[in-house]
Amino acid sequence: LALLSFGGAVAATLWIIGRSGVDPAAALRYLPAHAHLFALTAYGLDLLARSVRVSLVARGLHIPLTLATSIKAQLAGEAAAAITPARVGADPAKIAVLRLDGAPIGSCGALLIAEMAAESAILLLSALIVLLGPWDAWIALGLAGYAVVVSSAGVAAFFASRASESDPPRVWRWLRLGAARWEGLRRTTREFRLDTMRLRRISPSRAAAILLATCVHIAARVSVLALLVIPLTASGSVSLPPDGLQEILLRPFFVLYATALLPPPGGGGGVELVFAALLGGLLPQAALASTLVWWRFYTFYLGATLGALLMVSPGAYRRRTGRPDDTESSQETTGSFS
Repeated sequence: LALLSFGGAVAATLWIIGRSGVDPAAALRYLPAHAHLFALTAYGLDLLARSVRVSLVARGLHIPLTLATSIKAQLAGEAAAAITPARVGADPAKIAVLRLDGAPIGSCGALLIAEMAAESAILLLSALIVLLGPWDAWIALGLAGYAVVVSSAGVAAFFASRASESDPPRVWRWLRLGAARWEGLRRTTREFRLDTMRLRRISPSRAAAILLATCVHIAARVSVLALLVIPLTASGSVSLPPDGLQEILLRPFFVLYATALLPPPGGGGGVELVFAALLGGLLPQAALASTLVWWRFYTFYLGATLGALLMVSPGAYRRRTGRPDDTESSQETTGSFS
């Protein structure tokens, strides 16, 4: 399924490049070197801000977690999200890496709930600003839709964790998973709920720092296309309308979050087609073809590739020495979740 979906993305990209009349090799060389440097810096800032956000939450909950492990978790999540439908593999991959420092699986789940909450809060605020400003309302709809879906998933996970407090369901007994595994699941879900409720006791200053890190992450991610286009406008290769720079920022904002809800892994070509439809009226065909390829690289393929290299590297999931370990039953439950 992932291969078919990526095939659709490649086909859509080649179709857009072909329609522009630009040779694919020329499209790759169209942007100046400093445009790539700007975009790469934005990606690095985005990755660092997301990692700092998780580290801030972990410190607030007194969960053992290093910044290096948090960075690895973000990369692993990008890789798993890229090859699973509707990005469902991102959170399990993050949890697998976050546990390297000895953080229990339930606590890792609470970290991801905090990450979702901060992301949704900033996106809803951004949607409100767009609605109140002189911009198209459909941009706000995409941001709010993504925030609602992500928040709903987090709330559903919290309430679904209560199911383990009852006796094992019939399907559990039918699969012969055993009482010990059910008890391990019960302890893990209880830990998840307790740490999630503890999020309310995070200090206001730490909460503000978490929201600030989220703002930096979103701003860096949204600015990638503008950082690719601005060097072209500075050299005179591209001429934007008076409000063109605003649109170069806002339209990819919609594309990034609205198309993240597409079911196929990597979007199946939908991201590329939406990008071309929304930006086609702002950018010349040659610039559109080139920025599409490189915007997609810096916002999707780069992180997925780095994460894949991390996940297949020897010792990628080796635990740190001297860290507290989970109980045997919790390890068994984690293996079942994996």
